[in-house]
Amino acid sequence: MKSALLALALFGTVASNPALAQGDYVPGYVYIGPNSDYMYGTFNNRFSTTPTQTKTYIGAGGYANGLLYFYGEDADGHYFYCYIPPSSPIYQASVQIKNTLGDGSLLAVERTPPSSECTSVYSAKASHYLD
Repeated sequence: MKSALLALALFGTVASNPALAQGDYVPGYVYIGPNSDYMYGTFNNRFSTTPTQTKTYIGAGGYANGLLYFYGEDADGHYFYCYIPPSSPIYQASVQIKNTLGDGSLLAVERTPPSSECTSVYSAKASHYLD
């Protein structure tokens, strides 16, 4: 839930900023929270020209009828990973989210440490996430 609120807050800031009203564009980013308890980012972060000490990335994967997982690393070198087993109540919805991710997608995922199991998954697609 926390990640969904963060994602919505980010969208509202960009959408309502008059300085960005013409040709809105959000440079790609990945942010990982304290204790790696959540991650959010866009699937256009490869277009970011800001130099960082580590390569930022975000991803999702899974096995047919098996484990689903989300992972990433932010510009500060913080790493995130969580998984969703097929027995999870959020499994089917999360598979659908994973299968629709791509250019223009924002992904937000949360877990409750010390567990690595995902507790929530949120995604959005928007034109201002595209290069």
